[in-house]
Amino acid sequence: MNRIPVFPYLLNIVAFIIIYFLNQGFIEIFCVKKTTFVWQFYYFISGVSALMLISLILVHHLHNKYTGYTFLAWAMIKLMLVMGYFLIFVFQPGIALSHNILYTIVSLYFSYLIYEVLFAVLLMKKS
Repeated sequence: MNRIPVFPYLLNIVAFIIIYFLNQGFIEIFCVKKTTFVWQFYYFISGVSALMLISLILVHHLHNKYTGYTFLAWAMIKLMLVMGYFLIFVFQPGIALSHNILYTIVSLYFSYLIYEVLFAVLLMKKS
């Protein structure tokens, strides 16, 4: 019976810890005073990214040839979910977010995006 390798899960745990500290760094770098929205977005994007990465590992293990398609599908789903999040929570009348908050959440989104692309390439090279 094939066992699912543990290394990708450990790599993702380390990456999530690093991105957590990166988020704290972005908050300090961009001098964000009201951090509630930034942390809510961090939890949201972390949850979506965790689902994406776990499904990538499982698809890579079970049906190796569909790893790239899974990555592309999740990238589009994640983009649509983030746009939906913005429509629901950011573009409401009466909500004014400073540029510092927007820079922080965009930096956080791109941090996850860069890691996910590198991780998908790593998985596809192993196949």
